[in-house]
Amino acid sequence: MQSGVLIVDALSAGTGHRTSSRDSIGCGPRAVAGVLERHEVQCRIARVENLLSNPGQIKSFQHIAISAMTMDLPVVKTIAAKWKKTNTRGMFLIGGPVTSDPAAVLKELKPDVMVLGEGEATLSELIIAGLLEEQIDYSSIQGVAYLEKKSPQITPSREFLTPEELSSLFVPSVTRIVDYQAYQAARVYVEAARGCSNFRRTTIALPSGKKCTECSNCDSADLEIRLDCPEDIPPGCGFCSVPGTWGPPRSRSEDSIANEVSDLVELGVHRIVLEAPDFLDYHRGQDGLTDPCDPPANIEAIRKLLLRLTSLSEVAEGNVHLSIENMKACLFTEEVAEVLSESMHGISPNIGLETGSEHHMRQIGKCGTPERRGDRDWCNFPPPDDRRSR
Repeated sequence: MQSGVLIVDALSAGTGHRTSSRDSIGCGPRAVAGVLERHEVQCRIARVENLLSNPGQIKSFQHIAISAMTMDLPVVKTIAAKWKKTNTRGMFLIGGPVTSDPAAVLKELKPDVMVLGEGEATLSELIIAGLLEEQIDYSSIQGVAYLEKKSPQITPSREFLTPEELSSLFVPSVTRIVDYQAYQAARVYVEAARGCSNFRRTTIALPSGKKCTECSNCDSADLEIRLDCPEDIPPGCGFCSVPGTWGPPRSRSEDSIANEVSDLVELGVHRIVLEAPDFLDYHRGQDGLTDPCDPPANIEAIRKLLLRLTSLSEVAEGNVHLSIENMKACLFTEEVAEVLSESMHGISPNIGLETGSEHHMRQIGKCGTPERRGDRDWCNFPPPDDRRSR
């Protein structure tokens, strides 16, 4: 048995048969590997479907850390059961969006510890406290959940990482990309910005009974006021948990992104996807921005980053394809389109056009209007009185 950690990539695997995004390699598992490497802990990444077909791999590791989404709970249960049959002494960790209902997941999966929300600093603190060598007191660690005498315990959340920490302290592993089969042909995601600036909220009643009382905080010009919801409704579009889980946008430095892309290309990656909940939030406005449409996109920062990446020899020669995923329509202007077209020929960026109904957009907490998607003057919600009339 090795002394290292098996990082299980269960993202978008559902019941264990990945039906979409089969050629995609996300950021999360490599971020976990980056923390472990920083503490000189041996680790490997394995996709969950590969473990299902070859469960013997599990026996080769002393500890396991699973990264998953809510939809992946069925396959996580399967892998957790296999792990517990073969390893009764190693640590079992779980993190990612699957932890959005920590009490329920704790009772169902019974991990040693669950890392909630943004996990790098929490995982680092756990390792420093001796997680992989002995039993530790989880109550002193922010951002975790665990069982104590079968009762779920959840510690206070920790502060979000700063842009500087995301750029230089907690950087994703590059070397562990080789753990993925056919990674050379896969779409490898590189994080450009984390968090989302849309701190508007759904007006549809939540399953818990919480409902918007139209206090107008979401419409305030004061970014701090927008953070506060008297009804405790999570921020963001009604179908999304990014702002509530990962907070407002924080951008990585140009050097950090360029170095990661360059290193991945050197290892043979041919398809790079610059990823963010909204790429046009990249270095837009001040830290902690909670308005999705104002100020406008930082054209110069975007231009500098893209020109630097497209000047890499492999990209310039056409051997590596660079693309962008996720842009809010309210920030996508002709000027943005011009910058993209001059620096990234032939790309088709993903732009969020989820609805053509203004009423539905208001209901789910999106910004803009169907008629004037690229005009910031139309991105604000109507006043509360007007909103009720709709």
